[in-house]
Amino acid sequence: MIKQAITLLTVISILTANTGWAAPNRLKDSKSPYVRLHKDNPIDWYEWGDEAFAKARETGKPLLISIGYFSCHWCHVMNEETFSNAEVGKLLNELFVCIKVDRQEHPDIDNLYMSFLKMSTGSGGWPQTIFADSDGTPFFGGTFFPPHDDYGLPGLLKLAPKIADIYKKNRGEVTERSAKVLRALKNINTFKPQGGLSIKPADDALDEMGGFYDWENGGFGHKPKFPHESSLSFILEYQNSTPADFKMVRHALDKMADGGIYDHIGGGFHRYAVDEKWTVPHFEKMLYTNAVLLKLYVRMYRLTRDTKYLNVAKDVAGFVLRDMYRPGGGFWPAIDADSPGGEGSFYVWSRDELLTLLGNEDGAIVADYYGITEPGNFSSLKSVPRISISAEDLSKKHKVTIEKLKKLLSYAKQKMYAARTKRPAPATEKSVIASWSAMMTSGLIELYSVTGTPIYKVVTEKTLKFLERSMTVDGVLRHTFMDKKAGEDSYIEDYAHTITAWLDLFETTQDIKYLQKAQNMAKEAIRLFGDKKRGGFFLSANENPFMGVRQKVYSDSVIPSGAALMATNLLKLYALTGNKQYRITAIDTLKNAHSAGGMSALMTGSYLSALSAGVGGLQEFALVGSAKNQAVMRALAKIQMAPYFNRVIILLDPANRSIIPDQHKDKLGPQNGPILYICNNFTCDKPLDGLSAISEVIESRYKENYDSK
Repeated sequence: MIKQAITLLTVISILTANTGWAAPNRLKDSKSPYVRLHKDNPIDWYEWGDEAFAKARETGKPLLISIGYFSCHWCHVMNEETFSNAEVGKLLNELFVCIKVDRQEHPDIDNLYMSFLKMSTGSGGWPQTIFADSDGTPFFGGTFFPPHDDYGLPGLLKLAPKIADIYKKNRGEVTERSAKVLRALKNINTFKPQGGLSIKPADDALDEMGGFYDWENGGFGHKPKFPHESSLSFILEYQNSTPADFKMVRHALDKMADGGIYDHIGGGFHRYAVDEKWTVPHFEKMLYTNAVLLKLYVRMYRLTRDTKYLNVAKDVAGFVLRDMYRPGGGFWPAIDADSPGGEGSFYVWSRDELLTLLGNEDGAIVADYYGITEPGNFSSLKSVPRISISAEDLSKKHKVTIEKLKKLLSYAKQKMYAARTKRPAPATEKSVIASWSAMMTSGLIELYSVTGTPIYKVVTEKTLKFLERSMTVDGVLRHTFMDKKAGEDSYIEDYAHTITAWLDLFETTQDIKYLQKAQNMAKEAIRLFGDKKRGGFFLSANENPFMGVRQKVYSDSVIPSGAALMATNLLKLYALTGNKQYRITAIDTLKNAHSAGGMSALMTGSYLSALSAGVGGLQEFALVGSAKNQAVMRALAKIQMAPYFNRVIILLDPANRSIIPDQHKDKLGPQNGPILYICNNFTCDKPLDGLSAISEVIESRYKENYDSK
């Protein structure tokens, strides 16, 4: 059916001055920083909304819908080369009603058209360029289009008139085929409940990930190479993972931390690498990438006790707090891929620059360490810094002691950073996205749990309060915060990641008010997004969505799936409160997602983690004792540090009997503790009485199951 619905694409693929325009256009008043980048285009752009669709109906013109985001390199290229071209502007104004969409502002619209693009072309990406009927139903699409034939791609100046001509002369056929596309989109968002759950998809996915893994360079697959953070998280969280599987995660984190995808001078990770060895990154820095990787490096530190992972996590947190934290709470979502001096110019170095900055002798040592060569690995004979040689080998090569070398590298990093701050820096997108900011707080509070550094907890609390106060309108969380105002209605991802953050804060502090906030948000999420008939969660709360397609998304996109994460949240809430309805809703969600079938292992890490928890992989640590007892608090710290990643922790303080779940009240006694109950799949092990017994068991389990050195 899909092939029939997009036959027109094959037809089109075969067919394959000055306008007096007075800039700026109507986009100058947009709240979106990305959309405002197009305010000087010679195109009569509309923002997404009724006005554009009314114009299309009135004129009988098809729609050209362009979707991108602020830090997208090829979005900028298309803006500069195509949309700023006067001839292109004149042509598009004559033939189409043009709509500019920020995918970060409208992830539901982006996901819908991305689904069409993948169905029709087999791939997707940004910028998205969609041609649609006047009601928005797509009939042709692609990604980047230059003005003239270039990059091996058709030019928009030739392609657009042919598309408009076919639309005009074959309107009935286009409309008919668009209807088939619409039915296909509705079909892929229909999930029928399943009768039961099986762990087999998780086992199969683990095997599949092992087959994809690149043991030479680290990571999954070939170039371009993405971190696939959710897949790595799943491997750590899955109860059937082995020490060999953990080594795969460790190897990936090692290779990324040594590679050019990591900013060795300023901290933080770029979004992905253009090569399979992680040498040259795509230079945008996304908040969500750093949020999940921050948590992964903390977890690898807990797993191996190797401080190099903790140091990377601290550097990531330092970068985020310095460059992406919004004073008063929240985080900026992205730093642009492009620098004013050219792509990557802010980050790359020549060997001569280092010799001038550090002196010939020290400069040569540092250049060797970071792989800064005369030919360079990027452009203009410059290189992206990476760890190209071990400290031990570098010490031997240059005949300097390890101690002196460490001092030199630390000094050089400070000097290089100071010099870099004088370069023209890439732009930072000044908005807040609820889900992304919540993700970062989860990473920061996990780092706080192993370091005790107050700033991580302070920023976490400030950010969650900001979401609660400034981004919540009439009791409903909003998706964005732009120009000092809360923006559009939220999506399930906003609620899911914020609930996770409240739960993480509760587990770290054991402050009951944070658990209550998670419960309140979960109740609201079920009301707004829950599918009362089939189970699971819709992407948006709108019961009358665009084109009548109410989407469910269980696969991970650029961030972990909100619907899948809700299942994990509800399972944790059940374990922490004893409320059976949480588990019922979670299992219904997993069954609903189970019916999707055919989802790629590398795109479903969040669902697989939730499935693992749902079929018995969630471990419960119930610690009995007074919060005023030092031995109890030392036991709590040991449990928080332990390498268990699909878990809940609750302190059963006899002084707070009224808030202890019913399933744990039988564990209370006259003693002040610490006594630890480790429970899994509705059963608990023999209680561990005393700090030494708790420490011994946690240590033995660590050595038996998790030591991947």
